Amino acid sequence: MDNDAVRRQKLIDEFMVVTEGNHQTAEEYLKKHSWKVVEAINDYFEWMHDEYCRKEKEEQDADENVDEPVQKKSKVEENRNQQLRLFRHITYNVDSLNERNLQIRIKAICKIIMDEKATIVFLQEVRMESELIIRQNLSDHFEIFSGFMANSLTDYYTMTLVARKQWIKIGDGQIIINFKDTRMNRNILRTDL
Repeated sequence: MDNDAVRRQKLIDEFMVVTEGNHQTAEEYLKKHSWKVVEAINDYFEWMHDEYCRKEKEEQDADENVDEPVQKKSKVEENRNQQLRLFRHITYNVDSLNERNLQIRIKAICKIIMDEKATIVFLQEVRMESELIIRQNLSDHFEIFSGFMANSLTDYYTMTLVARKQWIKIGDGQIIINFKDTRMNRNILRTDL
């Protein structure tokens, strides 16, 4: 293989890792963008977003038009099951200071996170009891970063969950940055990706 072919194959491989797309799609987008991988990837994700929005609109239109044939509705249901891979983040205030039904509520939150196929999740007002349930239910699917500080004056904190995907590279972990003069011992949880 000549140098140009080797370079092109590396670009194809990079495109495929980031987009989770196939070889043919990678080559098509890279040729379209003169082998500029960042432009090709951006265009691909823009197309995916546009396609996702188009399908969502079709579903809404189909749901509004009750008189449509059942055959067309089943096609809409089929499209709903073929979700496109989009970067998706969720933020949620867990409010685990309220002990009532804590285990049921946290397990329900974990189910929502999995059902939504989140890429990154930001959780606020987490407590140790909640973190244990979250880790039991999600640690196979997410890298979990906790803002827990042993000497904290408060018993709630933040967490960041990052999906275990081939194209996501975790940096040097996390850093907890304290706010100056905070009365509630607040901080920022920074996770490097």
